[in-house]
Amino acid sequence: LAMDIYPNPTTGRILVGFDSETNMRVFNAAGKLLQSMVVQPGQQVDLTNLPAGMYYLTAHKELDYYTGK
Repeated sequence: LAMDIYPNPTTGRILVGFDSETNMRVFNAAGKLLQSMVVQPGQQVDLTNLPAGMYYLTAHKELDYYTGK
């Protein structure tokens, strides 16, 4: 499923449009896992420690899986 990520592009902090706790992972373009976290509704995800580039995010809650970039 598609995932709402904003602002996109970002300067380092994003919000993800979920209404409940979600497990999220951040991957680089080569598919290497860079971060794994549990995100609460309304919580900002801090990507400021990553260099500029395109990243892929995956999330799952219950039986649904989401992706975004």
